[in-house]
Amino acid sequence: MAKLTALPDPPTIRRFRGLVDFYTWKGIPCARRWPNKQSPDRFQPAELAAAKDFGALAREMSRTHPYVVLTATRLARNVPWTWRDLTTAAAFNNLIRWPTP
Repeated sequence: MAKLTALPDPPTIRRFRGLVDFYTWKGIPCARRWPNKQSPDRFQPAELAAAKDFGALAREMSRTHPYVVLTATRLARNVPWTWRDLTTAAAFNNLIRWPTP
């Protein structure tokens, strides 16, 4: 990560697309090497299994009945997560209690 004094203009950002990623972090303009996707053979078996499970869950959530989505949206009203975040966390046993305002 390189800290910058200011972000470059949009045409410059577009010109470096695929090479340099410009972003702000806590209000500080930064640049980094463009993130690369790893090839599947570089992933560990547990990572591949988790990705497969996550993909199956994402497909099932896209087929969720609208009434279930509405209920989950209402449950997520007072927490900083969306209904999809809550459903994913519950499915993977990572659901934690957030203090409600």
